[in-house]
Amino acid sequence: MSLPVVVGVDGSEPSVRAVDRTADEAARHGVPLRIVHAYRWDRHEGASLAREIGKPSGHVTSDDILVVATRRARRHHPDIPVTTEAVAEEPEYVLLREARHASVVIVGHRGRGELADLPLGSVSLAVATAADCPVIVTLAHAARRAAWLARPVGTVPDVDDIDTSRAHALADDFLGRQPDGGWLDPRACAELLSCYGIPQQPWARTASSAPSSSSVRGGTATEVLADHAARLAPLTGQDVHDLITAQRRVPLLFGTQGGGPLDLEGLERVLHRLSRMAVDLPQLAEALFNPVPATPGGVTVLDARIRLLPVGRRTPVRADCAEEEQT
Repeated sequence: MSLPVVVGVDGSEPSVRAVDRTADEAARHGVPLRIVHAYRWDRHEGASLAREIGKPSGHVTSDDILVVATRRARRHHPDIPVTTEAVAEEPEYVLLREARHASVVIVGHRGRGELADLPLGSVSLAVATAADCPVIVTLAHAARRAAWLARPVGTVPDVDDIDTSRAHALADDFLGRQPDGGWLDPRACAELLSCYGIPQQPWARTASSAPSSSSVRGGTATEVLADHAARLAPLTGQDVHDLITAQRRVPLLFGTQGGGPLDLEGLERVLHRLSRMAVDLPQLAEALFNPVPATPGGVTVLDARIRLLPVGRRTPVRADCAEEEQT
């Protein structure tokens, strides 16, 4: 019997799409298809796979992954012989062992645990460099990634009216009084934001009347819909444009139902000034702006929380700007 074509699946989008390529190869060469799922623990979180089988993502099992993979393989090639196996072992070891008795091994370019911007995941790289048979790594997102890399880099604009020395003094004073760091009180937050010209509601009113979560677009809805975008500081003009336009509810910013566009230039200025603050202050651990109402007449930070840590204990900056309110 001819050696099978082997595909490794882990429930991630790239691995499930690799099944399609593997089924095509098996049908083209008239050989069996073998689907292998290797895992370190029996818990899987493939969102699209969970939707396909009608289960919560936390309830997806190894058997579910193999069932979905087999279903995809036979969608266009119903007659190919298919065998499956789930193995509780390191994926790279399992696939390298399978490669000894395969005509070719096909894997997705990365799995659930890999960083999105890496061209190859650790498993696909290990198999591609050490297998005893040919290996095909499917680059499902290659075209989209190439377009991303080809986009204009952009430049970091100059920001006027910045008082960096005063911002450093505020941070040093706070950490001098609290060596372990922590959250600034509302007045200190307001003072730090004023160093960067970030428009905000006066501290006295902010402290006495926090806005209702039902009066803004964002909050829980943003979390539930996962309507987020992220870039690293310092932000270029292209980065800021991407942050604003990447969200699904961006039509609200440009005007809907007869309303005019909101103050997009003001929103861009807030993002650039927040970026400058993150660059200037290595002590900045977190900055949370919520809510940030935007109207055609301007953008204002109604509430801000800022956490500072000693430089040696700095954690990644999180800049969460709430969805804008349209009035």
